Amino acid sequence: MIRFYDVISDKEILQTVSAKLSWSHFVKLISIEDDIKREFYITMDINEKWSVRTGLSIY
Repeated sequence: MIRFYDVISDKEILQTVSAKLSWSHFVKLISIEDDIKREFYITMDINEKWSVRTGLSIY
């Protein structure tokens, strides 16, 4: 969770993201080094309700 906090660039959305995504999402998202890609996947995970498996096939 500390690593996820360090990785998320927009601290204002951190609470929203942490409430809407699973631990599996966090683990996968922190492995994405490109900030733009990570934010895209966060948006898609939340808005499109992607499962981790859906994201895994694209990440």
